[in-house]
Amino acid sequence: MQHQVLIVESNTQLARLLHKQVIQAGLEPLMADSMYAAKKRFSDSLPESLLCALVGYAHPDAECAEAIAFTTGVAVPTIAISEKMDGAIHKHVMHYDIVDYVGLENAQTIDYLYRLLLRLNKNKRIGVLVLSEIRRTRQECKNWLQRHSFRLYEAITPDQAHALLLANNDIQIVMVDTNYEDTCSRFIADLRKVYTKDDLAIVGMSHKPSNFVAAHFIKCGATDFFTLPFNHEEFLCRVMQMLESIEHVALIRKTANTDYLTGLPNRRHFFFSVNKRQPAHISTQALAIIDLDHFKHINDTYGHDAGDAVLKNVARLLATEFEHADIARFGGEEFCVYLPDIAVDDAIATMQSLCQKVAALHIDFNNTVLRVTTSIGLTVAYNSNIEAMLSKADAMLYEAKNGGRNQVRYNAEC
Repeated sequence: MQHQVLIVESNTQLARLLHKQVIQAGLEPLMADSMYAAKKRFSDSLPESLLCALVGYAHPDAECAEAIAFTTGVAVPTIAISEKMDGAIHKHVMHYDIVDYVGLENAQTIDYLYRLLLRLNKNKRIGVLVLSEIRRTRQECKNWLQRHSFRLYEAITPDQAHALLLANNDIQIVMVDTNYEDTCSRFIADLRKVYTKDDLAIVGMSHKPSNFVAAHFIKCGATDFFTLPFNHEEFLCRVMQMLESIEHVALIRKTANTDYLTGLPNRRHFFFSVNKRQPAHISTQALAIIDLDHFKHINDTYGHDAGDAVLKNVARLLATEFEHADIARFGGEEFCVYLPDIAVDDAIATMQSLCQKVAALHIDFNNTVLRVTTSIGLTVAYNSNIEAMLSKADAMLYEAKNGGRNQVRYNAEC
């Protein structure tokens, strides 16, 4: 669902700038040039569709910050806006439960607003876990986190926190109260045995400022440390930096591990993933090499763009059929699938079904329907390493090619 942003701004030039930033962020702007129009827009919209409101400080039909009071009062995450940063405006709007205040005075502050919109949209899919035995601390964090559209998880003990982390893979930040310093520092150190700083941000927090406690937590693996109550804007900026760092590393990993054309994992990531998974499985496991038949003929006849279209369509089929398996494009027209915990008959039936589904594909390219078949070499084994299984599957693929193509040949050591 495309989220909407309510823009309440009577200055035409500023409204036009805000409209542009919302569009660029992939969101739908709802324009209101007055307090009256803002109330009408809000009453006509679905609350769950509104991501936030960008609200100007002054309007002809409203007192200063009255529109901000309205949007925060109806629980819409609100970013206060002015033409430039102004200390008096800042002091006034910070009395309301706003997300942030931004003065659009130069390219940097405009870019900051754009990133903030992206951040709020992403936050809806990001979990934050708050660990504190003090209700007041949890409530303080809850108020701030919900204002910024995060998913909230609460824990009173480290054991509860561990259980929540295992059950919810959307958690990217853990906020730890330092009320019991030794227990919490051990908890942080234990987390770092499992989660690196590139995977999970850990924030220490305390109502009692202490340079020693802050240094202790950070040395035990915390990403950052904050004194409560939060300095709102400082905390927001630092949280944004933490999350952007995690996301940048994730993007680098994805780029390194993904085939650029099909979006499937590449050969390197396939070996890493299977070798990590394989020792845990003692039942039968299957590996198949899938090779498209006469692929060179498609490239030579219709061009490489046609070949790319075929590869993308086959990759989409594989991604759908093997959503919970390890798959990869090995290179050229060759793909690979690893299926743990599968019986011999099931593995054979799965690959024969895939062979039929590939043959049934109708691939539209420049008003031409392209067809392709595939040969599959399959091996099913108990305790066998990935290299040995690949060698056997490759031998079976060779038999499938020599046997007339568009078929599955298999070897089972069970």
